[in-house]
Amino acid sequence: MSTQSGLIQLAKAIPEEERGKILSSFKETDLHGHLKSLLGNMEPNSLVEITHGSEEHGNDLVMVRSDKFRELVTGIIVKSGKIGGKTKGRIDEIKSQVEQSLAHPVKLKAIAERALSISEVWIMIAGDLTKGAHDRLKGEVMTQSKNITLFGLDWLVKNFTQYYPQVFYEGKVMDFLEENNTPIGKLCVFV
Repeated sequence: MSTQSGLIQLAKAIPEEERGKILSSFKETDLHGHLKSLLGNMEPNSLVEITHGSEEHGNDLVMVRSDKFRELVTGIIVKSGKIGGKTKGRIDEIKSQVEQSLAHPVKLKAIAERALSISEVWIMIAGDLTKGAHDRLKGEVMTQSKNITLFGLDWLVKNFTQYYPQVFYEGKVMDFLEENNTPIGKLCVFV
């Protein structure tokens, strides 16, 4: 059994609710790095760059995928924790980020020679949405463009489990072990 398939089986052994709590507990800036790894594993021929910062124009990450016919540039907005629907709250922040993402071209370090226009926006939420927040997202944000997709906690749990289970076991440590071909069994130390 490969290390990756072993990690997937170990992750599946953690109750789904607990995996959701783990993802929801990450600070958003930490989640950016984990999402970059997840998306890179899901789409190995894509470019994923963390753009969070003063020049982000709403995008926490940007993913570029190309085929023989087109280049698809996805702006990704990331939120974690519980999200309520109150005015002047996080839904308004998401709404603003979507507007900025669609309005401004992005410059990526890996493609410095040109600015890229965002083709679609993904909103990834690692947390719980109240009913009011869900209603506001659907009514005020998702209607801005047909190219806006919402990925919730269930989607994140499923795909992190399948493509980047290291996130549930301190991802950086597990990445190191996998890169150095260290079988999990060799980590057991008997005292």
